[in-house]
Amino acid sequence: MKKNKRTTDSLMFKFSIMFVALTVAILAVAGVATYFSQMRLYKKQCENRVRNVGVYLSELMKAEGDIIIDYRNYFMKHYKEMDIPIDIDNYAEVRKDFEEAFIEKYPGKVFDKDIKFEDMDPEVQKAFIIDTHVYWLLTFEKAREVYDLPYTYFLVMADSQDTIDKMGYDVEFVQGEGKEDRDNVVYMIDGERTERDDSGYMYLGDTYYNPREKYGIMWKTWDTGEKQDGYMEWDNAWGHTYGYYTPLVINGEKVGLVVSEVDVASVNHDIMQNTIKQLGIIVSVFILGLVIMLMVIKARFVSRTGFLESKIAEYSKSKDPRMAEVIRKHFNGKDELDSLGGQFAGMITDLTSHIDNLIKTSNELRNSQMRAEEMTELANKDALTGIRNKNAYDNEIQKLQLALDNGETAFGLGMVDLNFLKSINDNYGHEKGNVAIKLLCRIVCTTFDHSPVFRIGGDEFVIVLKNADFRIRDELVKKFEDQLNEIANDESRDPWERVSAAIGIAVYDPEKDKDVQSVFRRADEAMYARKKEMKTMRQE
Repeated sequence: MKKNKRTTDSLMFKFSIMFVALTVAILAVAGVATYFSQMRLYKKQCENRVRNVGVYLSELMKAEGDIIIDYRNYFMKHYKEMDIPIDIDNYAEVRKDFEEAFIEKYPGKVFDKDIKFEDMDPEVQKAFIIDTHVYWLLTFEKAREVYDLPYTYFLVMADSQDTIDKMGYDVEFVQGEGKEDRDNVVYMIDGERTERDDSGYMYLGDTYYNPREKYGIMWKTWDTGEKQDGYMEWDNAWGHTYGYYTPLVINGEKVGLVVSEVDVASVNHDIMQNTIKQLGIIVSVFILGLVIMLMVIKARFVSRTGFLESKIAEYSKSKDPRMAEVIRKHFNGKDELDSLGGQFAGMITDLTSHIDNLIKTSNELRNSQMRAEEMTELANKDALTGIRNKNAYDNEIQKLQLALDNGETAFGLGMVDLNFLKSINDNYGHEKGNVAIKLLCRIVCTTFDHSPVFRIGGDEFVIVLKNADFRIRDELVKKFEDQLNEIANDESRDPWERVSAAIGIAVYDPEKDKDVQSVFRRADEAMYARKKEMKTMRQE
């Protein structure tokens, strides 16, 4: 009996009873909240997915450049002549037909290099357009499957202000879920169903009349050539969807709109009302139970826990380790609060020791970090000029190579070499040679002020050209050489200050360079060629 009474009188038992009730209420509320949270998250994921697929497909088409424009223009004129089987799914066969037609007509020639699209024979043109159409058909279909969307298609704005040509992609690119079989395709034109005869071939060139006042987002996307934040909501025989429009602009020309759609889950109004009512009841019960529980805790436990809290707060402010002994004297019983007080007293003692150790360790770590930063800076800094050295250049080359591997190809390297350094050292001493090196370094850095400059040898400097400096590199090279010529002709300067240098620039070219080091070698060769040219000019 005493054992059972001790169990029922323990704080653990009393808290367990109260927290079981609280947990039930919290779980109920949390379950409802989680449900709505997941619904919002799912909707957001769907919106992101439909945006991403539109951008993805438009970037793929944009990469094709003028080929897409030729394809669109041809398609709009000749779509009635293009016989593409409905059940085609093998791109390799279509590609083979075009290649055989091209080789037969133009043996030994290369498409788009020797023979442009507009110069090809009409039959070869048609084979190419069918090849292109099937390729994008399968690409759009694959994207739709991967992103789990009902529809993806391509729109072309016709000459009429409110008319859109759908280029048949609703059939070929989508084959969306919920549509009829291919042998009995049903089309929608401005909300009206129109059936087509089964000919065994794809029906191409659907035309839709979409008034601007009704389809504002779509037309705004086309007019501005920019993606919009809004979606076009469709609720028709094909389902309830949001459509997102991605403009396709190639070489400054608006080509069309890539459209991707996602289903919108409808929530039943009555179910929503009942859910809200149930949620209100659960919240009310939770609040009532919480109030009752707080009243019981305040009446039975808060007084002692309040004392413990105040002593802990005093320790937090004063960090006085003697507070541990005060807590031990007050909590000397055998229930859970006494045990908790004793643990806090022990924690204070341990914290005092840990804080002392942490302060000591923190100071040591701070000193180590400062030394490490100083060593890193010294390891990458040229002692004479203050710019980055060969070690820093090697690290930069690794970053450039990684960027190149990821498709960032707009960069170049500049090689600068100081002339007559040996003559300056021999005639005026190494100190004057250092003056010449620092003067040349300053000229290079101020001319190419948006590019990192590295000293990789005694009289050699490398410039990494990107962004603004990369675009105006020829102007900067001229500015650099003009400044050197001005210095060379300034007779008021000492001989070692009238520096002369050769510069060579190389820009990454995928036809010539397999890596960044290849660009460096070409820049070095260009520099030496310039040095040789300067020497010839002096001899003349």
